[in-house]
Amino acid sequence: MPTSTSTCLFHESNFKQLITYLTMTTDSTNLPIIAAKHPFKVDVEAGKKYFWCSCGASQNQPFCDGSHKAYKNEDGTSIMKSVMYEATENATIRFCGCKHSKNGVLCDGAHNNI
Repeated sequence: MPTSTSTCLFHESNFKQLITYLTMTTDSTNLPIIAAKHPFKVDVEAGKKYFWCSCGASQNQPFCDGSHKAYKNEDGTSIMKSVMYEATENATIRFCGCKHSKNGVLCDGAHNNI
């Protein structure tokens, strides 16, 4: 009789992502999702465009991966969208991770009050 081997479908390294996926709903009252309680430091290049995730659901933080498209208005349009940032010089930028900055895509320290 052949023996069966069990296969683990979810590795420990994917556990956090799995929990996020299982608990995420398309209820817009959950937006924005706090992706991190710290800024993301990114070296940007002058003239290059960056698309910041405003919903917090992206797996490519702080940048958009299209996850916001799961959150729809009654007419089928996306509730949230990415926000473009165009670098004017080569610099290190602190992109907001908590999605509550009053300074657009840039961190203003709002994560300290969450």
